[in-house]
Amino acid sequence: MKVQTTSDQLLFSTIRIEITTDRGEVGVGTGCIVTKKIDAHQSAIFLVTNKHVIEGANTGRMFFLKKENDNPVLGYKLDVYFNNFEKIWNIHKEADLAILPLLPILQKLKEQKDFDAFVKAISLDLVPTDEQVQDLDSLEEIIFIGYPIGLYDTKNLLPVIRRGITATPFFIDYEGEKKFLIDAAVFPGSSGSPVFVYNKGGYTDRNGNLIFVSDRIIFCGIISETYYYDYYGEIKNVKIPLQVKEKPITYSRQMINLGVVIKSTLIKEFIEQFLNNTIQ
Repeated sequence: MKVQTTSDQLLFSTIRIEITTDRGEVGVGTGCIVTKKIDAHQSAIFLVTNKHVIEGANTGRMFFLKKENDNPVLGYKLDVYFNNFEKIWNIHKEADLAILPLLPILQKLKEQKDFDAFVKAISLDLVPTDEQVQDLDSLEEIIFIGYPIGLYDTKNLLPVIRRGITATPFFIDYEGEKKFLIDAAVFPGSSGSPVFVYNKGGYTDRNGNLIFVSDRIIFCGIISETYYYDYYGEIKNVKIPLQVKEKPITYSRQMINLGVVIKSTLIKEFIEQFLNNTIQ
């Protein structure tokens, strides 16, 4: 596969995270790959996910696709296993965020396995500036990438791209926190999925002006939560109703297609704080 377009590159901006707890519970989440410039010659690369994805994880597994001639070899992977998986992450004290420096893992693959991994990191330069934030409309089209209910292309080892709209304005902090809502089908496994405002070929700004560009892409954040609607239904027992002390009920849980997104500005702040502490 030749990776040429913006959409192509976004396919390789995530890593599937599989964890197992001490109780034997298995979970799947999404990690997104981001990069931060340190200076003119250096950059740091991180894997970002939610705190709840790796909490309680005894072991963890991720896989990387092989790179040949600057392109990915679809279906050719190398699994990487970790013990004490939760402890290798850097956890945000308040937000549902966790980061992991990725360069040591990629270097170890190269040195020990002679394996060049193909990844496309999301530059933190795509985090919107204050000017870009104010230019966003209350309703914007978004896409997000990940592994909903653990689903992915098991033959080619590619994630799933989904789409939706902003359900609350990005330029307003939902519930006073650095979050916003999206109207999209968000399922377990999508935790940690990167969310983008993505317009191909042009877009309309909040003043109604048509802006013609090659692509507009803004890194908005990562999915953290979804909402459920719980409801109960009565079951009537008509054969022996007098013997039923309490009515049995059914319990159902339905997703309402709303996702909570942690803003990329908070992710950028967390990574910058980590780098400042590390360099000092």
